[in-house]
Amino acid sequence: MEPGKMRYLDTLTDGLDNLLSTGQHSDIEVIVDDRSFHCHKVILSAMSPYFEAMFSHDMRENRDGVVKLYDIEADIFEKILQFLYTGKDVVSEENAEMIFRAASLMQIPCLQATCADFLLTQVSPDNCIGIWKIAQAHNCEKLKQTSFMFILENFQVISTTEDFLNLDLDELVGIINSDHLITQSEELVCDIAMEWINHDKESRQNSAGKILEVLRLPLLSASYLCHTFESHQYLQNDPECKTVIQEAMKYHTCPTKRQDFTSHRSTHRYNSKTNDCIIIIGGLLSTTPRYQTTKEVLCYSFQQEKWFNLPSLPYDPGYEFATCTYGSSIFVSGGWLKLQGLAEYKTHKNKWKVLSQDVPHGRFGISCRIVHQH
Repeated sequence: MEPGKMRYLDTLTDGLDNLLSTGQHSDIEVIVDDRSFHCHKVILSAMSPYFEAMFSHDMRENRDGVVKLYDIEADIFEKILQFLYTGKDVVSEENAEMIFRAASLMQIPCLQATCADFLLTQVSPDNCIGIWKIAQAHNCEKLKQTSFMFILENFQVISTTEDFLNLDLDELVGIINSDHLITQSEELVCDIAMEWINHDKESRQNSAGKILEVLRLPLLSASYLCHTFESHQYLQNDPECKTVIQEAMKYHTCPTKRQDFTSHRSTHRYNSKTNDCIIIIGGLLSTTPRYQTTKEVLCYSFQQEKWFNLPSLPYDPGYEFATCTYGSSIFVSGGWLKLQGLAEYKTHKNKWKVLSQDVPHGRFGISCRIVHQH
């Protein structure tokens, strides 16, 4: 800042500080907790739309020259006045949340922003849920997003705190439903959700359906699902719970139909080692001046929002070949250039394997699917 402007601001704030401390030329009295503060309407109005509206209309406070404030401590209001008159840094670890609430009540945007910036530096596993709730209550978007992401990134540690166990149902659902939640496993998320219910089982067990609705149950092991369902009687008695558990069991017992699952419960989170992908295999690139095909295989990851090259097909099937999936494998069969070919891509090995080049009857322009034989 230019020296001239700095001198001007220093002179102005010194003068305003003197007006505040002496009460000279004050035209409004603010009473907080039986303490009286002699203030100036023009200063309060310039810094706060709340006071500006009060003093611009024929309200009793404006006529009487007395304003009574509630739900705020006198010491906190004194700090706020110091900020309004001088711009002094009045926010500390001890008072940040109280000043933030009061600044929101009195609509002091610059002080709200100051408190939010301070709280952003103080977010920890012990207070992040409290800060998140404050930010939601006062519609502070930046603080809300930052504290929420902190909860998601430190989920396992935060889940052991008393604040977590006292979350409202909608708050818990919002956390465990997030694709950005970082967890070692979906089993851990389910365990934590069950702990939240059991913390106050009598009143919370009726909420189990809403919780299971957002748990990634299909991604749990079948043995874990059976154990969880058998261990909690209230899950067995809830029709909604039974429906989503049966869906998860079907995911395990019918691997050929996994691609038909469109539920959000069957999608992997962004930090998962397993990605939900769409894969584009070979095909016809052009027809002029001659037919040109490719063995290229491309993969788009929805979690990473990026395209990747996968190993190319082991041979060029041409076009009009067929593909299908079984579990985590992809099969390619037939095609104009390899009528009797059959190959498998194993995702866990990231490798293609030629299964047969001597299918009894060659095919093209076909479709295929895996059929279980019992």
